[in-house]
Amino acid sequence: CTWDVGNAAPPPPEVLRRHWLDPKGAHLVAVGAQECSWKPAPPGGPAAGWFRAVHAAVGQEDYEVVASCTLGQMHLLVLCHRAVTPLISDVHSRGEATGLAHVVGNKGGLAVALRVRDVPLCFVAAHLAAHQDEVGRRGADFAEIEGGVTVHKAQRPVDVSNRFAALFWCGDLNYRVDLGREEAMALVASRDWAGLAAKDQLTDERRRGAAFEGFEEAPLAFPPTFKHVHGEPRAAGAEHRPYEEGKKRVPSWCDRVLWRLWPGVGPAQAVEYAAAPDIVTSDHTPVLLRARLALPPPPPPAPPPEAQAEFALLVTGLAARDLTPTDLGPRPSADPYVRFLLDKCMRTPVATAFQRRTLSPVWAEPVAVPLGWGYASRAAVEAAHLLVSVMDHDELSPDDSIGHCAVALAGPWPRHVTARLTKRGAFSGHLEMTLQLRSRPAAHGPVGVGPGAWALVEG
Repeated sequence: CTWDVGNAAPPPPEVLRRHWLDPKGAHLVAVGAQECSWKPAPPGGPAAGWFRAVHAAVGQEDYEVVASCTLGQMHLLVLCHRAVTPLISDVHSRGEATGLAHVVGNKGGLAVALRVRDVPLCFVAAHLAAHQDEVGRRGADFAEIEGGVTVHKAQRPVDVSNRFAALFWCGDLNYRVDLGREEAMALVASRDWAGLAAKDQLTDERRRGAAFEGFEEAPLAFPPTFKHVHGEPRAAGAEHRPYEEGKKRVPSWCDRVLWRLWPGVGPAQAVEYAAAPDIVTSDHTPVLLRARLALPPPPPPAPPPEAQAEFALLVTGLAARDLTPTDLGPRPSADPYVRFLLDKCMRTPVATAFQRRTLSPVWAEPVAVPLGWGYASRAAVEAAHLLVSVMDHDELSPDDSIGHCAVALAGPWPRHVTARLTKRGAFSGHLEMTLQLRSRPAAHGPVGVGPGAWALVEG
């Protein structure tokens, strides 16, 4: 759920629940708020007052707080149903400011990461740059949050949207409809949401791979959520609140909820994606997404010691193309190499050698990726994901990221993989490789891929 509160006192919890925050038995509830400060401030300040109101609206008897975080006037609260509390672990939170001097919290993002039944999930709430013509600044804000919210330092430099099996991103993203006001108002009057959505800036940015690459969103089948008249309810029988006339803003879906999944996870089913037009204290209308996400099955129990095995991946046919250059100049290029990291139980990545001055590198040598103690059975391996980063080697400064992707390790074996790389949420190239899985009894000795030591897993 997301709402730009408009620096006005919100309605009481019973109104929030009736029109917006009824959880209807959801296991997890994430609520992002922007411009959420008002006077007179409630006891403890606006953040504490807001968190109390949201928790009361969702239901304090059935739901408990997983995490809350604040950055300036932005807040994010994640609640869980008490029935799933025992399944939740590894909770982290972090904020990233993108406003004035990149330290003032007037724009930016907040993230809460957690594991549910050992599946890594993340919720991000953001407030991006405003105004009709600031698409580029919105993209820059999004990119800074993507690269800057380091809720899991062990998986650096992988961007936040590639680090989690499921990521839900909400907020006042401020993307507008690229139409004149009169034309947009005519489409609103005729309830032609598809006509308006065809000119939506965020939809266009996603289509071009410029921002929110790989994210999904349910259809925009409700009225635009901005800019309304503060405090004025909708007329009897009307579907939306009146839009303000003074500043002549184009009605737009500024307030959004999107999601991104690792390959092989999900799907996520949007049960409901809607606005809450009966909450009228702000010039924004709250938005909610009710989604059903099929989590992977629980991790298999470790086999008894006598049945344990060591596993390793052998990567062949590794190549990239259309890479985004990081070394600028008369002939932009890069010195790329690839590093591999497992989503858990692997602290030290495996890396290839780097190729000089190319955006279409090919690595002829096979790469062995030992999977370590956490993957002692084929079932454990095939429940995992490989995090792949293409990096740019620098002699005198820290290496730069070129792009990242996640690869599902579910069979069959061997398997050919093609993936789109993203850097800070934008398309940055293609990667392909063939993965082979090899195994040997755990008692064999040090992990390696020496001749005769490993058996090829097939099928």
